[in-house]
Amino acid sequence: MSDPARTRRLGVRLLAAQAFAFGLMCALLLIPGNAIFLSAYGSRWLPVTYIIVAVLGTLMSGAIAQAVRRHPLPRVGAAVLGACAASFAATWVLLAAADATWTSWYLVTMFAIELQIGFVFIGGQAGLMFDVHEIKALFPRIVAGFPFGFLVGGLIGPPLLALSGAPEHLLVATTAATVAFAGLVVVTGRLVPATAVAPVESAGAGAGSAAGSAAGAGAGSAAGAGAGAGAGVAVEEARPPLRTLFSGRFVLLVGGYQVLSAIGSQVLDFLVFDRAAARYADADALARFVSWYTVGLNGVDIVVLALLAGAVMRRYGLKLGLQANPIVIAVLVAATAAALVGSGAASLGVFSFVVAGRILDISLSDATTRTSIAATYQVIPPAERVAVQAGVEGVGVPVAIGLTGVLLLVVDALGLGVGAVVWMGLVICAAWTMTAVLTYRDYGRALAERLHRRTDPVEVRLDDERDLAAAHALLRRDDAAGIRLGLELLGVAGDAAPERELARLADHPDPEVRLVALAAAASSGSSGPGAARLLAEAGRVARDGTAPVRAAAARALAAAPAVDSRSLLATFLGDADPEVRRAALTAVDARHAAHAALLPTVLAACDDPATASAAAQAVRRSGDAALARVGADLAAAAAPVPAGLLRRLRCLGPEDGGAAATHLGPLLDHGDRAAGLAAARVLASVPGVAGRLGPEVDRFLEDVADHDAAAAEALGALGPGRGVADGVLARALADERRLARDRAAAGLAIAFGPAAVDDVVLGLHSGDAGRRALAAELLAVTAGRVRAARLLPVLTAESAAGGDGSAGVGAAAEDVCRQLAEDRDGRWRSPWLQACALLALEASDPGLAATVASARLDALDAVLAETARRVSTPA
Repeated sequence: MSDPARTRRLGVRLLAAQAFAFGLMCALLLIPGNAIFLSAYGSRWLPVTYIIVAVLGTLMSGAIAQAVRRHPLPRVGAAVLGACAASFAATWVLLAAADATWTSWYLVTMFAIELQIGFVFIGGQAGLMFDVHEIKALFPRIVAGFPFGFLVGGLIGPPLLALSGAPEHLLVATTAATVAFAGLVVVTGRLVPATAVAPVESAGAGAGSAAGSAAGAGAGSAAGAGAGAGAGVAVEEARPPLRTLFSGRFVLLVGGYQVLSAIGSQVLDFLVFDRAAARYADADALARFVSWYTVGLNGVDIVVLALLAGAVMRRYGLKLGLQANPIVIAVLVAATAAALVGSGAASLGVFSFVVAGRILDISLSDATTRTSIAATYQVIPPAERVAVQAGVEGVGVPVAIGLTGVLLLVVDALGLGVGAVVWMGLVICAAWTMTAVLTYRDYGRALAERLHRRTDPVEVRLDDERDLAAAHALLRRDDAAGIRLGLELLGVAGDAAPERELARLADHPDPEVRLVALAAAASSGSSGPGAARLLAEAGRVARDGTAPVRAAAARALAAAPAVDSRSLLATFLGDADPEVRRAALTAVDARHAAHAALLPTVLAACDDPATASAAAQAVRRSGDAALARVGADLAAAAAPVPAGLLRRLRCLGPEDGGAAATHLGPLLDHGDRAAGLAAARVLASVPGVAGRLGPEVDRFLEDVADHDAAAAEALGALGPGRGVADGVLARALADERRLARDRAAAGLAIAFGPAAVDDVVLGLHSGDAGRRALAAELLAVTAGRVRAARLLPVLTAESAAGGDGSAGVGAAAEDVCRQLAEDRDGRWRSPWLQACALLALEASDPGLAATVASARLDALDAVLAETARRVSTPA
């Protein structure tokens, strides 16, 4: 199936069918298991089953986590579910033939284990099919199948119980539902390629991400794209062992969240059945309560999933999704504690609150928590995603259930009663809420790391005698370059050159060698040749030396910054040879009072292509002096700002956030948007600016969104292929959209840091659909959902020249051209766009174009003024 939309729809239907069969299986397992167990053993033995869940669940889930790293997920799922179906059938035979009530321990235990493992299979397949945004939109729809199946199981439970005459005969239906679940897993693996991928273990470096790359081979399917596969998958290192994957901070937080969620849910589950066992005496009455309780629980769950879950997750995202469940349950547990104090453990109020709490816990788990956790796994590479999910949910959750069993047994042994269990649940909910906050906070960092790969810089080190000897040997060479390298290497090693070597080199016949040695001596404060001799040598070279020697003299002055060389530097900065000027620029630092007078010359050098790079470095070294000068010049400049001033602005590299905010912050609202963009890019590179420019950045980003929306509307109004002049205008409008995109990135970088924004921008323009979805999610997490909704269209806009085919959208094309050419409200602030609009208007209505152009004859911009003069005089 090559149509991504059809593949996605089919995947949703198949997973929803799996969830339905899963819910039906769980309901038909819960009813006989709990009825037989509670009737035979009572609720006091439930905590022991939790400990058994921890042991068996850990063993089973650990095996599954290893298996899914080597075999396709559907094959593993079918094998596990097939084995479960066989065990349920065997249990039915034992109960029916031998009245083996001890098997109810197995049924109660397997219900808790299956509840986790089943969602590992369903969530794992969804994670391979869909990206993070699709999961938030579609997973509630998939999960809705589970409570619907559970509801059906609860409804058919009492009739089947009445028909069969004993709870154990419901296990026949349980076995059939389990077989159906296994069959649907197999069918999904065959029809949706991404889920049938076998994650191949890599043998060494250079091995690809198996699940992602193989999924991408699935004939262009949406599943392959959603898995982050195909050509967009980066080559990765050999896959780490599971213990390494589980040691990461984010995985530990997700695991902690899941563990606390499981403990809280298990405490509520225990309270429900403990209070139910106290109210209902025999197995049939308990079975009827469990059936109707199941109906009510899943009815509420279905309503929440159908009416609220998808919309809430799309609007509020993971922040609410992770925190809603623990907060709501904490409130209900607190209400239970209040009822307990007021009317006692046997009261209807306590029973009602624990039942309501468990129902809401299940509803919120399905509506928000499961979707949120499934989305968080998207930050894990596809080849490891299912294994980590199986480990966290299949091992961590059973361990949490076992821990709950231990705590409940301790409470029972100490005779503390049900009140202690309620207060324990309240403490757990508080810890669960705190973990939810930390998990969401770390989610943004994990997204950035998933999108961004950092490399460590290479460091030069001289750490043994042979390296030092080689550096000293360079000082005995005759060429200046070798001697300079030797001195630099010795400086890296912290080993000063011997004075006798410097004295010898200071008398060398080659003037370049002499200058290098004199600069080293002056810089180190050696008692040998000093600053006076360096200045004298450099002055002689400035008068009589060749261009290479003059450049060497300028470099020597740069190597000895303590020497007062301003007069000589002024001479070298005015040299006719660009190499000499570049070398002199390396010595200028306007932070020193002696060099302050050279700043205008340095700024002027930014306009010369031959010296622009070296001048930029000198400007950055000049700190606040250059910042104040350039900021003042730009503030006084009218739009359009001269290109030379923009080049100087781009050269700035301030270190003080306060000074940068003072001098460059006002430029964000400059009449020339290109100047505002250049200022924003400089500000984004300065730490500590965001807190000083909050309102300015907000206004800047609002203008960006409005600017892009207006350009998109104007492009749409032009329509396709109206002529050469309109083509020029369309390209100018496309340039405006590109400018808006660059301004959006720069404004976000000021507020949230360049690294995170670079990851967002690169990810949004990736060829990998899964990576684009992660980048959009990182933008929402970083910038907030309201701001992200406005800026995402700006950052992802296809600003191609020409209309988008929607002729007639908004105002008529001629009106758009006129409005662009006049720009009466100052919306565009682009003389080039006005000139292009005049040409387009002339092509359709020369008379109107001449009238509009007559008001632009005195424009400051030369191109606009010349265009207006030509258009105002029609042939």
